[in-house]
This record gives sequence, C-alpha cells and structure tokens, in this order.
Amino acid sequence: HVVPGHDGLILPTLGRTERDLQATGNQFITVEDSFSMVHASEGIGIPLAETQRSETWIVAGIAEAVLGDEKVKWRELAGDYNLIREHIAATIPGFADFNAKCDIPGGFYLGNAAAELRFNTPSQKAEFNASALPTSLFPNLDQDVPFTLQTLRSHDQYNTTIYGLDDRYRGVFG
Repeated sequence: HVVPGHDGLILPTLGRTERDLQATGNQFITVEDSFSMVHASEGIGIPLAETQRSETWIVAGIAEAVLGDEKVKWRELAGDYNLIREHIAATIPGFADFNAKCDIPGGFYLGNAAAELRFNTPSQKAEFNASALPTSLFPNLDQDVPFTLQTLRSHDQYNTTIYGLDDRYRGVFG
C-alpha cells in the first residue's frame, strides 16, 4: 500500500471473482492456501465495468511503457497467464510443470520448509532475532516492557481484509 504525495491514482481492477477474458480465453491465477497447496482461482462473475483490467494487465502495461518490449513481451504475458507460469516453472524451484499441476483437483503441495523442519541457516535450526519497535509508530510504548509480541495475520485474514470476527487459533471471538 502506498500513501501518495500529492496525487493518487485508483485503477479499475478486476477482482479474483470476476472473469478475466483475454484472446486466449478466461484466465486464472494461482493462490497458495494455509496448507501450502497451490491451486487455480478463476473468476466467473461479469466485471462491473468494461474499463476494469486485471492486475496482470495493469502491471504489464506499466512495464511495457517504462521498459519497452524488446526483452519481455509484456502484452503476450498479460494475454495468456500460462506463459507467465511457464516462466515461473523455468526459474523457481518447486514449480516444474506448473501449468499441468494447476489441473490437479485440490491443488499441488508446494512444500513448507518450516513445517518440515528444514531451515537454511548455518545451524540448520530456526533462528530468531529481536528488533526494537520504531518509536515513531508507537509513541506511547512503555519502555519498561522488555518484550512485545506481534502477530501479523488473523485466522480469516486474506491479504489486508479480515473476513471473520473469530480467530480460533488465538482464542479471540466476537
């Protein structure tokens, strides 16, 4: 999220539930759930306005305007998300045959190093660090408190939206 200086620009973006119809057909994105399962997410709703564009289309348009298309064919990628997944499969471990895996009912298991107790650290164990909280964000912070625990996500939170009042993992209800 960005706080603009003088002017802000809000672009009419498609939501995940809306169809993203390109020349190659309705596009789907992939999402990873809480259990490290990656699966397709394809919108079926009719967009509210013809001016709405997918995030992929918007980013590709900006990239093409700024960088040109000599090295990367941005519009081709925006028109066929399978091409994006092919690039991901070729460069990121665990994503071989990405497009084919998207057809697996329920998704495919990406892996979870922490759950499998694999830590890429010199000790091969989980390592924790402490950092001071910025006083500009917490001006009333009690300096005598030696420890502040922060949680970064609620149970029913996706991206920045909380969809439920209950967080069963932390015993919060209401």
